[in-house]
Amino acid sequence: MDKLYKILISAGLVLFVSAGVYAGPYFSASSYQEWQMLLDPMPDANFIRPSDPVMWQEFEIQRAEFMVEGEPIPKAEFLDPDLFVFEGDPLNPEYPDEPGLIMAWGEQDMPEGDYSSGYHVVYGVDPDLSSSIISLAVHPPAAITMVAFGLTDAAGNQCSWTWYVPANIPSTPPGSPTTITINTNDIPGMGINSSSPACTTFSCHPSFDITQVVSLFINETFHNTPGVFPPPPPGQTTKFYWNAWDSVSVQPYTPPQSAYKGYHVKYSQKPYEMEPGMIYGWDQASQFYYDPEGQALVFMAADDWVCSDPRPVTDFHWWGSFKGWTEDVPPTIVPDYFLIGIWRDVPSNPDMPFSHPRELLWVHHCDKWVWNYAGIDIDPKCEYEPDLIDPDYFAKIGQYFLEFPPCEIDETCFQFNQLLSEDEYFKQEEGENIYWLSIAAVYKDIPDPRQIPHPWGWKTKPYDPDKAPDVAVIINDIDKWPPQPGITNVTGFKPILLPSEKELRPEPFDLCFELTTNQKEPGTCYDIEGDINHDCIVDVADFRVLAGDWLTTSTP
Repeated sequence: MDKLYKILISAGLVLFVSAGVYAGPYFSASSYQEWQMLLDPMPDANFIRPSDPVMWQEFEIQRAEFMVEGEPIPKAEFLDPDLFVFEGDPLNPEYPDEPGLIMAWGEQDMPEGDYSSGYHVVYGVDPDLSSSIISLAVHPPAAITMVAFGLTDAAGNQCSWTWYVPANIPSTPPGSPTTITINTNDIPGMGINSSSPACTTFSCHPSFDITQVVSLFINETFHNTPGVFPPPPPGQTTKFYWNAWDSVSVQPYTPPQSAYKGYHVKYSQKPYEMEPGMIYGWDQASQFYYDPEGQALVFMAADDWVCSDPRPVTDFHWWGSFKGWTEDVPPTIVPDYFLIGIWRDVPSNPDMPFSHPRELLWVHHCDKWVWNYAGIDIDPKCEYEPDLIDPDYFAKIGQYFLEFPPCEIDETCFQFNQLLSEDEYFKQEEGENIYWLSIAAVYKDIPDPRQIPHPWGWKTKPYDPDKAPDVAVIINDIDKWPPQPGITNVTGFKPILLPSEKELRPEPFDLCFELTTNQKEPGTCYDIEGDINHDCIVDVADFRVLAGDWLTTSTP
């Protein structure tokens, strides 16, 4: 299959070689196949077409006349685009790693000036985009000076956002796209802040109808300096100006939701939210795969928890992200299953200054998990530097330090849930016990994890010494896979410690999960309607709870 799937534009004739199988307001294009489907039309489906000079002129007129907030944008000359679908080339630093749509325009022998081009995503049916999230991932090279996105309704009225490069959107290396997000609930009242990142100029026709959107449009401008060109577009030899779009997505808006609690909470270690929907943590790699020689390789995270009552664990809830993924739905390639294990605790000792798991007591192949959107990550790794650690402390525990990948920006966090059948419940031993929970993503048919575009990771959170006995750890050596109950030969432990700019000693982190049960807590009542605090008696304490929540209409 050719790497490029091209729209040919010649002598004023536009030959559409493509269009999408997507119909309705919601769609996503991020893989080679998805972009190609948008370039291969079917009846009543959404499709992509190049913009033309008339469309560009109308955009410039409405942007100037109906500017809500920002600054005037200089005009530019429009040039017809060539559109390509590119598979991605992670081995070539001059080109994007991931598949995407490439737009090329311009000639080598043009006078100095600003030149623009663009394309439209045209809706086939049902163009209601109210309460939607629009996401775009773009790679603007250094010559690009402006990126614009807009919506056109059935009457021709437009709302548009314009970002300067690099003032609003950085000129990034090909492997580092910028994700633009727009919540249509914020139109038009939020102005330039109705997008993230905020735009330079926001314009919107006063009669624009978000329920009748017929097309999305994307426009770009480069400043031509004669004799100075970027590398040729992928698969080409002639030098043009070009830009790459990793993804375009329109999805329904889902407000941030509280964790699903099951029936009764047994142990909870939920994500730390700096504000609703903004989750402080990163996706810690926790995976199993086979190497090319067929050897099982493990890099699995685990965290301890206190079990203080006899009720069984009947369902699991955990949080995680997919590396570099910023859409509101999971990527196409997800784990085939999660391997969930519960282990016996080994306390810290002089030879190992951190407690860790040892004997596997219970294991479950979780292949019927469900997910929901949880929020956006704020990655602590963006704040910390490894060279700020107290050297004496490092000499003591430096051998246990993990190597962390670079920080990620605005990854989407998801909550995952698994309900167990009765014969699968984890039933703990009598008394108070400390156990370890491990969760590893298993990709069965991908031997090399580098082939996974967006590998899964378990969400971290700052360690709370009042809640958890010890810091979470990574396990990288298990003598048998898949592990079976009773194994004890588990080594290669490393605590999850992040070098901190605020402290000379590294900051410990835990992992986010919640264990629930379908059985009532011992000594509580749920059948007496007036017993609000479930202590088996209706008294003044119940009125205090009632008074504290008087006229409350929603959960925090």
